[in-house]
Amino acid sequence: MPKPAIGPFTASTADKVIVGPSSQEQIPQTPVTPVSAEGLVSLQNLIIEQDAHALDEKSKQSLQRHLRKFSKAAQLSFAKGALQQNHIRLLLKVNDEAKVRRSTKSLVLGTAKVMGYEELQDVRAKRAETEAAEATKAKGKRGRK
Repeated sequence: MPKPAIGPFTASTADKVIVGPSSQEQIPQTPVTPVSAEGLVSLQNLIIEQDAHALDEKSKQSLQRHLRKFSKAAQLSFAKGALQQNHIRLLLKVNDEAKVRRSTKSLVLGTAKVMGYEELQDVRAKRAETEAAEATKAKGKRGRK
């Protein structure tokens, strides 16, 4: 039976050896997808300054990952802007309808009773005559002292 070799790696010292993680086990951190314009600009600068200059295999993967993040962030930004534009248009339309409704005066034709079309025409004609008479009276008094 051969004798065990006495050297730096005996059984007593092998337990004390600390093994660090290998480079294959390390997973590169993926940046969070930006949701603001500033984040989008910073990601673009990261792509231009860091990834595009070094083109080894690891940096190519990083560049691809960052470009995917950049395109997704741009799509989210455009979608958010489009939704906001649609919401603003809807609110403007509702506001315009409300302005018309508030500015229209209600016209009271008479007391509450069932009226036919001819009766409505008569009441409207009488109302027009009284309004015209009031308008002529008011015109005569204006401008004179």
